[in-house]
Amino acid sequence: MWTYDGKTESIPSKCVYGIVHSLGDPIAFLEVLMVWDVWRLRFEEALKQRNRSRFTIRVYVLELGAFFRFLEEEGVERLEDVTAELVQAYRSAIFHRRWQGRPLAMKTQGLKLCALRAFFRTMLRAHYLLTDPSADLELPRVPPPALPELLSEAEMLRLLEGLDGRTRLELRDRAILEILYSTGIRNQELRALRLEDVDLVRGELTVSGKGGKQRRLPLGEEAARRLEAYLAVRHTRHPSPLLFLTKRGQPLGSCALINLVQLAADQAGLNRRVTPHLVRHSWYQIVISS
Repeated sequence: MWTYDGKTESIPSKCVYGIVHSLGDPIAFLEVLMVWDVWRLRFEEALKQRNRSRFTIRVYVLELGAFFRFLEEEGVERLEDVTAELVQAYRSAIFHRRWQGRPLAMKTQGLKLCALRAFFRTMLRAHYLLTDPSADLELPRVPPPALPELLSEAEMLRLLEGLDGRTRLELRDRAILEILYSTGIRNQELRALRLEDVDLVRGELTVSGKGGKQRRLPLGEEAARRLEAYLAVRHTRHPSPLLFLTKRGQPLGSCALINLVQLAADQAGLNRRVTPHLVRHSWYQIVISS
């Protein structure tokens, strides 16, 4: 078993039996696990130093663990013994893997290989390796997802006006929609907004984006007015530095924000699927057009 961010991941018993049987020595098996765990921790620390998101770190570390288990099954005990042929063999194993009777999606395969390539590039930069065995690794080509038809400016206005803003939650939801429309920020960026990020005097928001980079975005007059109305009734029973909270004073989740936007679209009679991501792209198109 190995641990990441307080969560423990177990190695399947079949895999453990196979490794112990091949090594013929349980102590040697444990030593191999410890060696790979050291490289995992070094990779995790390097990702943190590069300000990668917690989600990216968690996914990359988990996928790296799958690769390490593959190496253990192949009898590889040292990082410097990993060859380009082994990396290609792992790519082939991923390609032929089945989940519930179906092959893994190209996007899933690409994610696994991206984590692997990032690991070896990190080890090469840190001079733990002299060569990169993943240098010739080709990622599967994933066609870009087709976005649904963007919202027109008239539909965006209907979406905003579908909420009266009478109750505390409606005031919150209207402020959220106005901010999405006024700034075009991402789902995660909006949910991560803190009270200290709001400057109503200047009409600005400080947004923390990917890689921890911050930027200041202007608020429209209507967005600033709706945000001020929400702040006047915002939850105070459960102190939190986050700007937007649930009715119980908890942080707003990603699915909750998606459902919130869809509910507003249904109330506005748009009769289509609307997400924060679609609102962001629609905002961008409206800004470019104007």
